[in-house]
Amino acid sequence: MRKLIALAASAVIAGLVSTACADSSDVAEYLREASEAVTQKDFDEARLKIELAEASMDDVSDADRAKFETEIKQLKAVIFEWADGEARQTVQRKVDRAMEEAEDSIGNMVTWNGDSAELQTLLDDPDTTRLLGAEAVAGYQKKFATFKKVHAGKALKENLQYAKDSVTQLEEVWKEAKGEFGPDGSPNGKESAIEEMTDELSDVNERLAQLPQDDAEVNALRQRVATVATEFTTIALAEKKTEVLDDLKRGWELYENDWNGWRDEKPVTSWDTWRSEGSEKMSALGCPKTVELIDRSESWFENLEDNESYEMLKDDADVKAYVQSIAKDRAEALARMEGAADAIIKEVESKQLDEDQIDKLDYFSDTIDNNMTGSAKIEQFQARCQKIIDKFHGETAGADEATAKWYEAMKTAAADNWGNIENKFETTENFDPMNAEASKGKLIKFETDNLMGWRFSPGDFPFATTIEGQAIAGRYDPMVASAVKRIEERLGRSLGDDDNDGRWTVIARVEGRSGKLMRRTEASGDVLTDGGEKVGEIKAEGHEEVEAPIITIVAAHCGPLCVGSKLGMIDENGKLVEP
Repeated sequence: MRKLIALAASAVIAGLVSTACADSSDVAEYLREASEAVTQKDFDEARLKIELAEASMDDVSDADRAKFETEIKQLKAVIFEWADGEARQTVQRKVDRAMEEAEDSIGNMVTWNGDSAELQTLLDDPDTTRLLGAEAVAGYQKKFATFKKVHAGKALKENLQYAKDSVTQLEEVWKEAKGEFGPDGSPNGKESAIEEMTDELSDVNERLAQLPQDDAEVNALRQRVATVATEFTTIALAEKKTEVLDDLKRGWELYENDWNGWRDEKPVTSWDTWRSEGSEKMSALGCPKTVELIDRSESWFENLEDNESYEMLKDDADVKAYVQSIAKDRAEALARMEGAADAIIKEVESKQLDEDQIDKLDYFSDTIDNNMTGSAKIEQFQARCQKIIDKFHGETAGADEATAKWYEAMKTAAADNWGNIENKFETTENFDPMNAEASKGKLIKFETDNLMGWRFSPGDFPFATTIEGQAIAGRYDPMVASAVKRIEERLGRSLGDDDNDGRWTVIARVEGRSGKLMRRTEASGDVLTDGGEKVGEIKAEGHEEVEAPIITIVAAHCGPLCVGSKLGMIDENGKLVEP
């Protein structure tokens, strides 16, 4: 059948070439070149020549137009059949090969995951269904389901035996390690035994987690592991427990003065009260110590994730009780700030606001991030504020022209006044991005681009860049955040997206701790036939998590933006105003 289609296609192409040669017009020449490209299987070139032919038919007579349109239709049909035909054969070979490899991997604990994942990806690809047909793909899926069922049975048997061997080995390792915790044990011997037992327990528990939860043999193995774990915790980690608890308390209580007395604070729940005062305390809804506790606890819990010593003892009753006490305080503090924000927004939703109050609400929305770090209600609160703001502004006639004039005026005023803003801040040039903790609390100045959304994926931080190759995560001071938001909403885009904005000049405070950014990665490769012929190219985008020192931007200049914390922003008239 394939051979017949190829012969028929060749006949069509021969006819097209003959017709094209009989006519010297541009259209005929393009069709001749398209026909030659098809015979050489250069389908992209053929499609281009057809487009040129179609675009050149404005002055062609009606009779020639009908002839050319028929030829174009025939030629497109040939391209579709040949191009898709080759793609169909390529996909068919890939699926058949993947099916064979998956079948060969049944019962193989090393190769099964990779081979089965590759097959599943192929079968889930919409192009596979388009080229092979839904019925054929369903048949492959059914056969693959049988593979998975058989493999699961073999894997269960093998994993159960492996788990039994692992539990036996755990008991033997513990039997030998016990001696290190007697009177004759050395400090180094104890530390080595703790590390070995911790690794063994982790490996065994990971293996048991892959087995059925209601199997009698598996439960018996879990009981044996629990017995060892209890003895290990009681005997070996008694001294470690004191050390871990002291370390946790030290890390938490180090900044206790920053939030001490937070329970005595009274949150502001009135819109008129909040907007009547522009202090830092009012930005925190009257509860700066509560906000500090929330922010510090967020960092403290993040650090627990990388604390291997805590991981050993996280299930100990005393350790667990201490961690839960901080979690309880954090939850109480968050509930206080969430309740205050909700009360203020509810009041605003029932009011008629003027332009000044709308600007205040915009700023209020920006403070929500800083006031309740980690809260699940941040987006909800900010969406409610934005709805009010959008309703107020509505659509205005001539907005584009007005915005363009406003942009130029703002950009000029920002450039003229930035020097006055930056001179208000004393910065240091001794900043090592690889040792940011050494510069904690200091101000640094640098010129850069905001790479958030470009090199880094959007996440917990609105600003991301690199300094000397080190990723840097940026937050905005509330006044800076309000100014950025106000300008970006007016422009309808992010600052820096237009080359006219220029680069960012930033003055930022080094926080002395790090956060996590998701850096974008990209890989590409050729798609080859079994014979090594290139038939396409694929590109894949991924992400990798990177540690990044955190900075808080307290002043910035970019295009129409010129703002400084506690100073205000420059408006189009060159005056300092509160965003």
